[in-house]
Amino acid sequence: GQTVSLLNSRNQAIRSLARVHLQGNELNADTVWQDFQESLRIQGQVDLGQEVFTKHCGICHQKAGNLGVAFGPDLAAVQNRNKTALLVDILQPNKSIADGFELWTMTLVSGNSLSGIISQQSPTTLTIRDATGQETTIDRDDIKALKASEWSAMPENLHAQISQQEMAHLLAFLKST
Repeated sequence: GQTVSLLNSRNQAIRSLARVHLQGNELNADTVWQDFQESLRIQGQVDLGQEVFTKHCGICHQKAGNLGVAFGPDLAAVQNRNKTALLVDILQPNKSIADGFELWTMTLVSGNSLSGIISQQSPTTLTIRDATGQETTIDRDDIKALKASEWSAMPENLHAQISQQEMAHLLAFLKST
């Protein structure tokens, strides 16, 4: 949640600094991709993949409504996708952002700002869900500006946090029913 807030800060200086230091693998995507090709060939174990999911993915995702926070897309739907496509989505989350899960920054008339996904809207209100899963409903009259981010809320640096074997386990878990 803090990484997402920094990457999408209303303050341009903070946002720029965060994108330099927290950006992840944008500049070395090909190298990271080559490094993790092996994880597509390694046999993963579903139960160990669930542990990887809980630790690294469950802070923003759930699988079939379980195991985590309902911020990003529920990952039960990805079980029919091939492992290569899943690996690309994990390693390069800015390449494709799921519809309805775009990250928005809302600047309020009061000067405060919120960042998250728009979970509900009506003619008079918007509800924004932050990375902890907490929802805040705001009257449209209290919104000064609303801007979609070009960045996914998902951090790009997962490759620096898990090994190829752990990635193989994660992929096995995501593919499981």
